Amino acid sequence: LCLFLGGLGAHRFYMGQTGLSVVYVLLFWTLILALVALVECFLMPGRVREHNAAVASEVVTKLKALRE
Repeated sequence: LCLFLGGLGAHRFYMGQTGLSVVYVLLFWTLILALVALVECFLMPGRVREHNAAVASEVVTKLKALRE
């Protein structure tokens, strides 16, 4: 998402960062954010791992609460 639609902020929508993604959508015509998104392609794997770990932790917590 970051590589192909990064200039529009698609990767930020996916990560749940709607504030930044709206900024990307509003300013995509400047192409500056497309360059920023290109740099973020290298940073995204770590961010995605952290995001997925947080979601997994939340799911486990909810499952434990349902069992009780």
